[in-house]
Amino acid sequence: MIDIRSNLHIYDTVTSTNDEVFGLMKRGAPDGTAAVAGMQTSGKGSHGRRWQSGPEGNIYCSVGIKNGITSRQIAVMPMVTALAVRRAMELYMETPIWIKWPNDVIAGDRKICGILAEYHEVNGENILVIGFGINVNQRVFHEDLKDKASSMYILEKKQFDTRLLLSSVLEELESVYPVCMESDGLGRYREEIEQCLIRMGDVVRLTRGDFSEKAVIEHLNNDGSLCVLKDDGRIHDVYAGEISLRGEGGYI
Repeated sequence: MIDIRSNLHIYDTVTSTNDEVFGLMKRGAPDGTAAVAGMQTSGKGSHGRRWQSGPEGNIYCSVGIKNGITSRQIAVMPMVTALAVRRAMELYMETPIWIKWPNDVIAGDRKICGILAEYHEVNGENILVIGFGINVNQRVFHEDLKDKASSMYILEKKQFDTRLLLSSVLEELESVYPVCMESDGLGRYREEIEQCLIRMGDVVRLTRGDFSEKAVIEHLNNDGSLCVLKDDGRIHDVYAGEISLRGEGGYI
């Protein structure tokens, strides 16, 4: 059992909720220790990008796990986190919600939640910190983001209580994390995640550095990798961190 809601630290402003949780875990905080902030001054995105984290009424939260976590579990926990976020958001939204492999959450045709997992080893012990940022009540996005990001407010045309939404997300995480910790991969969540993966069965573009190629998503593997059919007719497994995935027409 992981009790996240009882180990939640609330801040007005932090540099990064991931950094805050990692510091708490290094000092002996228990599994499920979490931090939420109204604003991050140095929010982190994937691939070293900065995550826009101003005081617009969004959710910036991180959760730490350390007890006996394996490399295979570390690989799938971000995707399971995306599933938990999607489940919680469905309680509040009518807009269709999807998961974009490996761990973004999409509402309609715009990104609404990003997830970043950071792994540390301290004194021989693995520490995994998973951060997620949900665009809740944000009304305006930077010019370079407005065509691929949105918020619950923009899509549903109403204000949301971030405290209620966060409680729903953390409740879902308390449900899925222990099951994932007992599995060697996605386990019983693989099928549910596969069913809500955007672009399943579609032609997508796989990018690695300057190299790009087309492929069709065949299915999701238990270890979190994607099985794809490439133009040459061969089946390949692709892994998060090695490639990025885009739709034919852009980010989605």
